[in-house]
Amino acid sequence: DDPVKRITQAIKEAKPIRKVQEQIYSKERGMLAI
Repeated sequence: DDPVKRITQAIKEAKPIRKVQEQIYSKERGMLAI
């Protein structure tokens, strides 16, 4: 298994997770503001 391929695949899979984490984070921030 090519290590470079594995890294690029991991980055591709991690990008949507980051978006979800940011959405959850902003939701928590909004709740704290209220």
